[in-house]
Amino acid sequence: MKKKILSFSLMLVLTLGACDNTTNDKDSFYLTGFGSYMSGLNYSIEGGVPFSKDNDSYVIKDIALQIGDVFTITNGTKSIAVTNYDENSSALKGNNIYIDENGEADVLKTGNYTVSFIKDKKDYIASIELGIDTKENIETKPEGEITLDIFANGDQHGVLEETQYNNKTLPSMPEYVSFIKDEISECEGETLLISNGDLWQGTYESNFNYGALLNDIITETGYSSFTLGNHEFDWGQDVIKENMSNTSVPYLGANIVYRDTGELVNYVQPYTIVEKGGLKIGIIGTIGRSQLTSITSTMVKDIEFLSEENVIKEYSDILRSIYKCDIVISSMHTGTSNARSTMRNLGNISAVSGEKYVDAVFTAHDHANASGVSGNTPYVNSGENNQNLSHIQLIYNNGEVTCSVHENLSTEDVYLEYEEDIETRELIDSYCDEEVKSKGDQVAGTIDSNFSETREVPNMMAEAMYEYVIDMGYDIDLAIVNDGRANLYEGEVTYSNLLDAIPFFNKTVIMEVAGLEMSIVARSNYYYSSDSSLDVNRTYTDTYLVATYDYIAYHQSTSRAYDNFSYSLENYRVIDELDKYPCDILYDYMTSINGTIKAEDYNTANFTFLN
Repeated sequence: MKKKILSFSLMLVLTLGACDNTTNDKDSFYLTGFGSYMSGLNYSIEGGVPFSKDNDSYVIKDIALQIGDVFTITNGTKSIAVTNYDENSSALKGNNIYIDENGEADVLKTGNYTVSFIKDKKDYIASIELGIDTKENIETKPEGEITLDIFANGDQHGVLEETQYNNKTLPSMPEYVSFIKDEISECEGETLLISNGDLWQGTYESNFNYGALLNDIITETGYSSFTLGNHEFDWGQDVIKENMSNTSVPYLGANIVYRDTGELVNYVQPYTIVEKGGLKIGIIGTIGRSQLTSITSTMVKDIEFLSEENVIKEYSDILRSIYKCDIVISSMHTGTSNARSTMRNLGNISAVSGEKYVDAVFTAHDHANASGVSGNTPYVNSGENNQNLSHIQLIYNNGEVTCSVHENLSTEDVYLEYEEDIETRELIDSYCDEEVKSKGDQVAGTIDSNFSETREVPNMMAEAMYEYVIDMGYDIDLAIVNDGRANLYEGEVTYSNLLDAIPFFNKTVIMEVAGLEMSIVARSNYYYSSDSSLDVNRTYTDTYLVATYDYIAYHQSTSRAYDNFSYSLENYRVIDELDKYPCDILYDYMTSINGTIKAEDYNTANFTFLN
């Protein structure tokens, strides 16, 4: 049987966004925008999909667009704004295309489109036509009761294999995905699955491919959205763009903007809209405004995180009033207390839409296992490392939305009760071949007891950094590092274990530091010097040569002021930057030690003289 072809044409006039309305016929035009994807692959605003030229007509066929996608037509130097040439046009009554005040077209139905335009004097007439497999438009509100079960997680930090957490065994990713799919299959109503950020960074198996493997897993598993967390920025914005170009899962970040223009960055959407059982569900993604301080400042020097509260209000009103969303969900990568505060500040009812700003909130970042209600809004935080699966059940009944369940589903026994999801294991194996596994299994050394992530691990890292920089020819006074991410356990320690404990891809910065600044840095970091009697004066006049992570060296406050070494940086006292990753520094250090490495060696006066 042939597929039914739904035909709906919308004729629009397009005009050049620049003052000069002339253009060269030889120009190449592109369809660009956020979130849209072709054959399942996102494309970037910077690239776009090229039109083919047929005489004076420009055409792209079979472009797969999603609800909420925004696009413009550009040739790289001039953009063509889409404007409604007839406000009373019956073509607009079908809610197929929304024309916003900036002249951008927003697709309101999911499907394959043919987009074409031709020149007519100074204007461009465009035709946007629905093609094969387009969903029918939702003209009226759903009637009766509809159940929506929303599942979510965050702070997974690249965990792919079984791991220990508070004396519990947490599941591997294939076991966890099997659990997720089972929970979804048991739901009688509609379901939704979202990620709240800090997905990629944290383990050897994920870090070596810069999160691409986890990116593939959420695509295969069927996530509806992915809100960026602070650790998605650890490898720079180009890595985010690359991963975004290889998934159909929309990346959300409604408050991530460029500092110079205030415009949304070109690798996120502010929201996405999903159709489920006749419902329109809007998902708004945000990152905590203060989390710029949790990212190496050089990675985010050109962007800003706006107020979560303000952007949630703005986009909720758009989703409710323009797109007629029945349910709005907030996916926040921010700590639980901050999320509760934001919900309180939002209030209950929008003066614009006359409805609640959000019906449910999922949050992450602080690794908390939390569930509750703030005001009338349920919230859940799944914790870390596949520890839980967050679940909120909403009941839609003739326009009214209520919450019947908000909970965390524990995964404590999942590793015993669930078989691995085959597709997920195959994805892992496709990345982690024998060569990759062999490197991860290389033994760095043997330790005599457990090394804590907040004591022996960072102390040993500080000494390793110190020795590395001395070997590089710099006569430094001390080395400074911050916390580890995981403990090291008694016995053999592999390269993979080290990357779990020290997963950061930082540079080592060598700089002159004023003595008085030492007391600031000493509050929450770890340090080592071969001279435990080092006299660190509390004056700006005496300086010391220090090695530290670029995260610490260039750390900034929310106001963009350097708050660790402000005096040193102000006077350009950065001597050098070394690119070797901390995990590799620590691995080489451990392999250089003969015999068993003892915990007591990393609790001496050489690590405590600044206290």
